[in-house]
Amino acid sequence: MALTKVDDRGLNTPIDLLDNEKIRFGTGNDLEIYHNGSGSYIADTGTGALILKASEISFTNAAENEHLARFYEDGAAVLLHNGSNRVTTTASGATITGGITTTTASTFVGDVTFDNGTNAGKDIVWDESDNSLEFADDTKAVFGAGGDLVIHHNGSDSYLNY
Repeated sequence: MALTKVDDRGLNTPIDLLDNEKIRFGTGNDLEIYHNGSGSYIADTGTGALILKASEISFTNAAENEHLARFYEDGAAVLLHNGSNRVTTTASGATITGGITTTTASTFVGDVTFDNGTNAGKDIVWDESDNSLEFADDTKAVFGAGGDLVIHHNGSDSYLNY
């Protein structure tokens, strides 16, 4: 198909293609854009990488009323679930909002902080440098299925309940 309606202002009409018809770029047709009837594709079929260049990249739902992921130049990368931030990168690592569930044994490398939002970001910290689990004041360590053993420090007094 030849483009016949191009002038100094660009296309005068849209380019309409049927399912599985592709727009291809590059000497070896390395980049393809097409729709196969059920899904839409941007495919890098050659060597190299598909590079998106922008100061902000947003992935949204089809209605464009909910973000799925956002990436900011010199800033955070954010993954969302149902419109709510769940994983956000920071200058020092990442923040996960909500719980973490693993299906296999997991190993944490470096310091890990568990924060319930009430204690300035340091309710429980695994400090790898001195191999210690550190609890903030008024944070309890509870052991046993029925809370059989509780270790607690309130800032001035320490408690061991069993």
